[in-house]
Amino acid sequence: MMGKEKKDKLTMGDIGSFKTKDTLREEDIELTTQVKDIERRYKDIYKAVHDLDHTYQSCKDNFALQRYGDLKAMIKACVTDEVMEKAARYSTAGGAEEKGKAISLMKAAKQFSAGMSDASARDEVSKLHKAEIVKDIEEKKKRKDKAERRFLRLHNRLEKLKKDYEESKQHIPTKRYMMMKEMIKPLIRDDTLKID
Repeated sequence: MMGKEKKDKLTMGDIGSFKTKDTLREEDIELTTQVKDIERRYKDIYKAVHDLDHTYQSCKDNFALQRYGDLKAMIKACVTDEVMEKAARYSTAGGAEEKGKAISLMKAAKQFSAGMSDASARDEVSKLHKAEIVKDIEEKKKRKDKAERRFLRLHNRLEKLKKDYEESKQHIPTKRYMMMKEMIKPLIRDDTLKID
């Protein structure tokens, strides 16, 4: 255990000793912007799961026949093409280049908002000393990795829900009703997906 702590301290010290404070500051600003962007995108997609959970909980008292239709509508709303495309687009960040006027406007808006978040990231980092910046970089890297893993897990859960939903269509309504209840539960009960 003591060896690992020593290794971690050396790693943090090594990072800071080879880079200037300005270089570290720029790296920290970039990481801060990336982390905030990932978390914003995640919240946007997770909203569909949150809505699914809320609707699922609120319709528990409904009669089974009505609830069958509710379950279908809930799942369809959670795995819309829009939600699935957003999840897929992020999980394949180096995907094909998009073209068109609407995409150009979206990119311009994103760059503008990135500039705004870049300014807030600069404010956040500007008052830190070199050692604090190194520590902040390490923490942001861990936070980014965790956010990316959580995003991938959400994407995989949504893909599974969509696949299971499509497969359930071949069953009679009574069996399908039970299947749909069971396919929703892992998604809404997964605490690792929930937003803090």
